[in-house]
Amino acid sequence: MHRTSSSRRSAKFAATFVGVAALVAALAACGSSDSSSPSSGGSGSGSSSSTAAAEAAKATAITQKWINEKQTISGKTPLKSPAPSGKTFVWLNCEIPACTEIGKGLKEATDAIGWKLQVIQYDQADISALVPAMQRALSYNPVGVGLSGLPQAVWQSEIPAYQKAGVPLIVGFVGPTTNGSTLIGNIGDGPNLPEYGSMIANWFISDSKATGSALNVRVDSLQILKGISDGVASTVKSGCTGCSVTDLNTTLQDVESGAIKGQIVAALQRNSSIKYVLSPQGGFISGLPAALHAAGLNDIKIAAVGSSSENLTDLKAGTEHAMVGGAFQVGGFEMIDVALRHLEGMTVDPYDGGLPKQLLVQSSDFTPVDDYPPIEPFIPQFKALWKVS
Repeated sequence: MHRTSSSRRSAKFAATFVGVAALVAALAACGSSDSSSPSSGGSGSGSSSSTAAAEAAKATAITQKWINEKQTISGKTPLKSPAPSGKTFVWLNCEIPACTEIGKGLKEATDAIGWKLQVIQYDQADISALVPAMQRALSYNPVGVGLSGLPQAVWQSEIPAYQKAGVPLIVGFVGPTTNGSTLIGNIGDGPNLPEYGSMIANWFISDSKATGSALNVRVDSLQILKGISDGVASTVKSGCTGCSVTDLNTTLQDVESGAIKGQIVAALQRNSSIKYVLSPQGGFISGLPAALHAAGLNDIKIAAVGSSSENLTDLKAGTEHAMVGGAFQVGGFEMIDVALRHLEGMTVDPYDGGLPKQLLVQSSDFTPVDDYPPIEPFIPQFKALWKVS
């Protein structure tokens, strides 16, 4: 992912999914209004100080675990024999930054085992371009084909052709899928989504001493983001009787135009008790600290998943407060890991054990990068699993 301005990054990301949301008929249901969704205990006026202290202590322990989480891959059995060389894997690469980062990981991974990575470029803004790209991919006789972002409804029609050709599909960051003998992997989804939401929700509970009010930014037309926001809501509901959560339902068009920041500011101005903003995508709210400052809202804390280099720069400066990276390049390695296990006839976890996760705060030791965590520490770990030097 090349470094770009926050507005350009958010606009590119959001624009690619507008057609998809229309296809799955979800976008029309999302207005840019906000609605209150308090936790089971309401605003906290009735919760005892002892209950709040216990809930805050529990959330703090979970938060510290994620802050101190060791950056490693786990739960994977080494291959039975060294990874075979000379194979071809096809990556359907879109124009958004996340696709670029996944592609970088795939390139590193295929180079490590002597495979050829064949890249087919297409524009996600034109969703009709995906099916021809998928058809073209089969002409390379690959051992696997990867794609990202677009939900299964868009490409479901091509699964029979892949099944007939005996070519597995390994997707990532697409939201829920129905897996089987052909669709064998879905990196970054499944249990990852509610866990991402739980990470920033527990940070909020801990930081507010279990008495806070948060704005839960929702872009639910994308299932992968809905899963994160749902994780926020359920964690607060079950873990903080004295907290409250207000949903801000927004759209991809609002993200693309930059209106989302104005919507957040307006929601905070309507309800002065809200002191936290929780977002399922950091790039969507890049530039929010400046918008808050311009509105005189200088006591708001921000947490997000899928942080960009701008988010992490703001985190270092103390204008954003808790971030979780996307680990997209690691996701590229995990796509190849699934393909290798499938080739060997091994049992394949469709989520490949999940992505590495770490909660970053201002005091964490990190360098702002466009894809966090950096891939370098993970390469030797994958090579050891694949029995390559």
